[in-house]
Amino acid sequence: MRGLRQPGRASAFVGAVLLVLGGCLGDAQQLIDAGTSSDAGTSLDGGALLDAGVSLDAGVSLDAGVSLDAGVSLDAGVSLDAGVSLDAGASVDAGVSLDAGVSLDAGVSLDAGASVDAGVSLDAGASVDAGASLDAGTSLDAGASLDAGTSLDAGTSLDAGASSDAGVSSDSGVSPDAGTGDGGLDFCPAGGAMALVLPGPTACPTSPVDGGVMRFIAPSGSDVGGGTQASTPLRTLGYALSLAQPGDVLVLATGVYREGIETSTGGRAGAPITIRAAAGAQPVVSGSVQVTAWANLRGAIWSTPWSATQLGPEGCSGGECPMLPRGAPQQVFVDGVPLQQVAGILPAVHPACPSSTGDWCREVVGASLTELDTRAGAFFFDSATNTLFIRLANDAPPAGHLVEVALQRRVLFFYPNAPGHLCIEGLTFRHNNASAAHRQMAGVTLLGNTLLSNSIVEQMDLAGVATSGTVSRCLIRDNGQLGLSLNSTATLEHSVVARNNRRHFNPYWEAGGMKVVTNQAARIEGCHVFDNDGVGIWLDGSSGSATASVTVARNWVHGNGREGQIMVELSNFATVVNNVVWNDGRVADENVRGLYVSESSDVLVAFNTVVSTAPTFEFDALSGSRGTIERLQLENNVLASFAPRPTHANVRISAPTAWQSDFNAFFRQQGPEFEFSGTRSMFTLQAWRTATSRDASSIETNPLFVDVAARDFRPSPASPLRGAGRTNARVLVDFSGRQRPASPDPGAFQHCP
Repeated sequence: MRGLRQPGRASAFVGAVLLVLGGCLGDAQQLIDAGTSSDAGTSLDGGALLDAGVSLDAGVSLDAGVSLDAGVSLDAGVSLDAGVSLDAGASVDAGVSLDAGVSLDAGVSLDAGASVDAGVSLDAGASVDAGASLDAGTSLDAGASLDAGTSLDAGTSLDAGASSDAGVSSDSGVSPDAGTGDGGLDFCPAGGAMALVLPGPTACPTSPVDGGVMRFIAPSGSDVGGGTQASTPLRTLGYALSLAQPGDVLVLATGVYREGIETSTGGRAGAPITIRAAAGAQPVVSGSVQVTAWANLRGAIWSTPWSATQLGPEGCSGGECPMLPRGAPQQVFVDGVPLQQVAGILPAVHPACPSSTGDWCREVVGASLTELDTRAGAFFFDSATNTLFIRLANDAPPAGHLVEVALQRRVLFFYPNAPGHLCIEGLTFRHNNASAAHRQMAGVTLLGNTLLSNSIVEQMDLAGVATSGTVSRCLIRDNGQLGLSLNSTATLEHSVVARNNRRHFNPYWEAGGMKVVTNQAARIEGCHVFDNDGVGIWLDGSSGSATASVTVARNWVHGNGREGQIMVELSNFATVVNNVVWNDGRVADENVRGLYVSESSDVLVAFNTVVSTAPTFEFDALSGSRGTIERLQLENNVLASFAPRPTHANVRISAPTAWQSDFNAFFRQQGPEFEFSGTRSMFTLQAWRTATSRDASSIETNPLFVDVAARDFRPSPASPLRGAGRTNARVLVDFSGRQRPASPDPGAFQHCP
């Protein structure tokens, strides 16, 4: 257990949409864009990459006048409304077909040179319902592709070269023990293509309930009156919340709301307070201020006065108290891109800080302001003179650029005594300054009975979200230390968690994708967790029971650094099933395990597919001074390494008690390696069986996936995985939600018929 823990639906999803993945799971190298933005909202800039997992809203259509430039590929499921043209050279990707029930509406033209490749098909009956749209004038530039699961909200632009990374699951929410294959991901539709059916949302109310009223908020409004008419909106979300009563719906127009909201407001059961974006709007709630008054110091270095005490004290004591002037800038953004802090004050968990300095220390990356003379794209805060200095990446003057400095300690915070019962949908939250509080401080802190849906939380100073409620269909990215802190009965589902710990705090303490600390039944399901500097999914000190376990199910997890892609530490009664995990070597650390169980008991690890193309452990379970591995159940997993020179084992287990392991599939290009109790290394499955009396029915073989290079880890027709597993009453469906038969396949995917 490391560190302190902070306790804790952008567009509507309507109906269901069928998306064809084109037969592979996409490129794991692709990333979510950097979140470059302006006051108008979020844009996906040229070259930025949006990973799958954010889903294309049901009912998306291309309205009249939208142009598809040469080279643009149209994936299955998108309908072309009247008047839409495909310019010369545009093509409909190979493998997609138009079957019965799908039509190209009247007036659609295929211009000269456009081609429809052979064999392309859309499954019978698939449809795109009316509703959400790519508004007229939105353009998809040359080379951009819309892959499975990408969510394009009204007004969002995908610039040249942008693409989305197929292969993430944003599924129907069928739980691993539900025993049904209805809905969800279906990798075996007619014709063999892999399809993804997205469900309707668990949506927030669109109209007031139980006597509530509608309140409107817009940046052009005024905080007088009640804001109950769209023609006389309020100006701030904080003021609207101060007026809100159970059943109210607060509707935000497009714009940036620069606020730090701390409140005890809440709804009640059956009458939540709803905070949502107006139809087609893109509201951003930001804890930063825009700074325009800059004076040239010398060359490309600019300065502005800054009051380090403007936030005032926050009640705290001991190690929780910052050892620095409150309000000292920790984050500066130019046109949405963060500058590098070259000298100043940082939390003690930053590698530059000695371990004896408490929560905060004075970092000396650059010794002084002179560091800016040799480093562009950076900032320095001088607490002695209360002056902020910046140097832009291209040495341009700040005039004409959006310069934002994170100010508020919190962007949205509900006090622990608040009643909860909030529903928040379609908002973007960004930028806070945790130098005004304590480490792992979250920019957005929510209570139980609260739903955060279809929203973005990005570029917070330390943690993005802390919650004991539900986070669904959200994008949690580029936060300074940690994506999410989850506790109590928190649920994270169908979301993307990427590139967190952007500021590179100590990843062995509390940094990375998420940390789960609870003694109740929490759940992380159907998410894409990747490229976080630290553990992707980390259960730490989560001690549940046989009837209240933490469930980690049906997630794509890869490219995360340090210790484990999925890690269960000092936790009991955890269930880790139907996950797809791989290590492709982007993190140069051989200790990056696939699945890692540390000093924990009563953990079920079943039907996971763990693949490495770089040296690492696929599964590691270690006892230690704080606890022993007890009653571990390891079965029906595929643990495969395709590394040319593996230096670690498929499986390492240290001093377990009453453990089970069977019906697994092991593979290493140079032969499987097993380590037991830290004293033995065996290179054959038979030797492992003799030493441990385990894995009597496991197999040692190349799993023969469909396509390892394309990250398609389904069993191919010739795969020895087919029927090699054993039924587990707790895992009756596979990653896609399909029913597992009496003789299932090991791994996350049940083979196609």
